[in-house]
Amino acid sequence: MGGEGAFGNVSKRTRAASCIQRVIEISIHASKHSKNISKDVNDLLKDSVIRAMGDFASDADLQMNGCCALKNLEAIDIKRDIEDQERSTTGFQQINRVMKAPEFKDNFKVQLEACKACSVFLKRKHVSTQLEKSLQDNPWDGWWERD
Repeated sequence: MGGEGAFGNVSKRTRAASCIQRVIEISIHASKHSKNISKDVNDLLKDSVIRAMGDFASDADLQMNGCCALKNLEAIDIKRDIEDQERSTTGFQQINRVMKAPEFKDNFKVQLEACKACSVFLKRKHVSTQLEKSLQDNPWDGWWERD
């Protein structure tokens, strides 16, 4: 049966959503039981979530769960004092795209999850500095304003 893989004959969107849901479960379990996820595995999970979010940028549920997964994975890195500026920046940029997306402008659940994720990422000095510089360079871009 060509092309079915481990997920059987399901859509790419369903596979992406299942992947993100499983990452959330893994990250919650790891945090709750003080289990370590190696840096390499955490990086792989982050990359998978970011890729899935990029592939389905207009899917509200997938974006909301993706923000939650990224938040949990970043919190694990922060707790273990692991610094990966590139992945943190990429994760934050993905969440920022979700917050700015016109299709999610009035979606409270998506915006709330994105804000929760931002609060974790902003604990990183390089992320908060990047945001501060961005706002100084273009303070009236209006991404936080609502009609």
